[in-house]
Amino acid sequence: MLKQQKQTGTIYTIGYAHPGAAADLTQLMRQEHIMLLDVRLSPRSRWQPTWNRTVLQTTYGARYQWDKRLGNLNYRQRELGIELAMGHLDAAHEAADLLATGTSLILLCVCKDARTCHRTIVAKLIQDALT
Repeated sequence: MLKQQKQTGTIYTIGYAHPGAAADLTQLMRQEHIMLLDVRLSPRSRWQPTWNRTVLQTTYGARYQWDKRLGNLNYRQRELGIELAMGHLDAAHEAADLLATGTSLILLCVCKDARTCHRTIVAKLIQDALT
């Protein structure tokens, strides 16, 4: 008997300030086993209301989830550096559990550049939690 191994999900990151983010999100959400994980400390946008929590929940239902524990406490004061909220390690383990069951994750933040955004650190924490 051949045992089939379950495939681990993939982590994607999107910063909605990046041009084309809406189209990228729409394309990714067409996948069957994918979830949009909002890692903003505050899931709203004054300038682009389509990225507000209520709109995302209405659009994606149970496939949208906001986890404040993965937010950057210093998002308004970038000069202070990235500081993840209390409970972020537990949240990373919970996200890793989803990946282990084959669910892919899209980590959503506002930042245009992933290299300077906390979502890259969150993605690494989730990957590390898989092992």
